[in-house]
Amino acid sequence: EEIKKILDIVADGRMFITDKVAQDPFFSAKLSGRRYALWAKDILKKGAKTVIGLYKGEIASFTIYEVKEKYYHAFIGGMFDKFRDKGLGFIPLYVTAEQIFDNGGGILRTGVSSNDPSILRLQLLFGCKITDMTNIYIKHM
Repeated sequence: EEIKKILDIVADGRMFITDKVAQDPFFSAKLSGRRYALWAKDILKKGAKTVIGLYKGEIASFTIYEVKEKYYHAFIGGMFDKFRDKGLGFIPLYVTAEQIFDNGGGILRTGVSSNDPSILRLQLLFGCKITDMTNIYIKHM
């Protein structure tokens, strides 16, 4: 299944390289990837849905979201290595919004990591609004 292949790539640490855990010298990209893959598996077991973004017939991105009442909450999404830094970051946002709105959805919510300001700029370009901000810290013990 496609989602298993995707989560294997995520778990390998090759996708979320700007994540705070991946950037932290006490951790690693591999640990960050494992964390995201386990989180994704948990939310998929609870009924979350997946959107695959294609570019020239190849899987370029994915997004996992859930539906609660009238809100669609996109939890996690990313671009694959081959498509990174090519100006294609809009694909996961676009295909997710397209699927949600085509299926009668009204409001899409998501979060953005402070380590990835380019995604925040892209979402603002797509007309998204900032409704709140949460600071997340890592405590080393």
